[in-house]
This record gives sequence, C-alpha cells and structure tokens, in this order.
Amino acid sequence: MGLVIISFLVGGAAIALAFGLLALILVYPLFRIIWNRLYGAEDIADALFFARTEDGWNIPLHFHRPDYPRPGAFPVIFCHGIAVNKFGVDMDRRHSLAFYLKQRGYPVFVMGMRGTGKSHRPGAQKPPRFSFDDIVEYDIPAAIRRVKELTGAPKVSWVGHSMGAMVASGFLGRKLPESENVACLCCVRVLSWSRSCSPDRHFSIWPTSCSITCKRCVTASAAMAALVHNLAPVSG
Repeated sequence: MGLVIISFLVGGAAIALAFGLLALILVYPLFRIIWNRLYGAEDIADALFFARTEDGWNIPLHFHRPDYPRPGAFPVIFCHGIAVNKFGVDMDRRHSLAFYLKQRGYPVFVMGMRGTGKSHRPGAQKPPRFSFDDIVEYDIPAAIRRVKELTGAPKVSWVGHSMGAMVASGFLGRKLPESENVACLCCVRVLSWSRSCSPDRHFSIWPTSCSITCKRCVTASAAMAALVHNLAPVSG
C-alpha cells in the first residue's frame, strides 16, 4: 500500500513538472516582450549598416546622422570595449558619446566587434573562434572601407573605448591597409581614482601631440568638450 502511495505521489509530481515546463515554454515569448518593454535598451541610431570582412563576418555599424553636419568633418567610427556590445558606449540619448558627437555635427558609426551585438558570420555551423588579431586584421579595415563608401569621405576619425582603442592602436602600429586613412585616433579609458588624487589621463589623442589630463574635479561635459576640440582640428 505504501509503495502505491509513493508511486502515485512521484507520478503526480512528474505530471505537475511537465505541465509547469509546458507553461513556461508557452509564456516565455510573452515574458520576453514584457521584459524588453520594461528593461530593454532601444537602439537610438538612425540606421544600421554592415561591413563585410575578408573572412566572412558581417560587422554592424550603427549610424548616427547629424542634423546639422559640421563642414569638412570626417566621419567618426566609435568602437566599444571588451565584454560589452555597442550599448556599452551608445546606451541612450543621455548616456551616449556617439549621440553627443552627432549633436555637434559629426557623422558617427558605432561599430560592434565580431562576436557581439548584431555581428554574425553567415553559414557558420558552430560558434566561430577568433582572436584579437582577427579584429585588427579584418574588422577594422572592413569598417573603414565601408564608412568611406557610405560617406564618400577620404578619411575617418577613430574613437575607441578600452579594447576599442587597443585594436585601433594595433592596427595603426602594423600599418595595415586603410591605416593611412585614419586621420585621428582618440583613446578613451575609464578614469581611475586614487586617494592621492594624482592626475590620470582620460584621453590620448593621435596623431597630434596633445593629450587631456583629468583630475578628480573634471566634469563629464568638460571631458567631452575636450574630445570634440581635439577632433575638430584634424577632422574639420
């Protein structure tokens, strides 16, 4: 008798679990819609283009079109850092350096590195493996070529955050094709604080000799204004 009761309870639990899993499967699409409505990030870019690399990747370029273009300004390619996608540097209108530059007349393309965001490799049967060098050798030249093609500009300016600046530095250092078409490289990294309040370099600018030194008292608006100021002599 006890065995029958145990069997009945186990069978009932298995049936309840099966119905619970079925309910989750049916409700999941609705859950995703509600979750994205509440917490999803909207892509504030005006258009989305792709750059095709020589090894078959499609690299996304989220385009911010300026309402009042700055005369003679080169288009800006903005690349995010490691372990994030384009939303790491282009979240919303209040938290986007790309949108900030757009408002100041620069056409901006926020690039997503391979393996992030909307990047994809058609026909890939399994998750593709790639390295830092692949991004340097393939993604960057493809992005520069595509931006030049879309805008007709002879050169581009590159703004990179963290790894987005590292890959560009490696690209320029190796003098790969299209490296001669980078007019300006702005390296942006997180400002680290110390108890001694020692100065820390927030931006470094290439090929000019100018750099921006930031202390604890620096404001975000002052740092952004300094970036635009250093882009302007080269791009405008």
